[in-house]
Amino acid sequence: MKLDDDAIDRALAALPLEEAPPGLHAAILAGTVYRPAPLFSLAEVVTAASVIAALVWVAVLMAPQIADTVAATLSNLKLLAWAGTGIAIATWLELFTISQPAYAASRRAKGHFEP
Repeated sequence: MKLDDDAIDRALAALPLEEAPPGLHAAILAGTVYRPAPLFSLAEVVTAASVIAALVWVAVLMAPQIADTVAATLSNLKLLAWAGTGIAIATWLELFTISQPAYAASRRAKGHFEP
């Protein structure tokens, strides 16, 4: 049995199909036709990947010089002492001053302190 296009259309229309859920048409359009533009174009992705690959190769080629520089820096005791002092001061300020709200002392003095 060979059907032409009109017979196929009539057969499909005669099938007992359920109604589509509400909002299905809008969801399909939002996912296909109205979808947002991609964040980066293909050319931007290729350019970024090329630049990153070139930087990795430079880092691999410069690894011995970078290692020598890091070793020289870490053997400088004055630099390490200053860095340690700065880290200790920053930690002290973070733990013991910044975490307290500025108005806490005035609230305690007025008797409105709430834990």
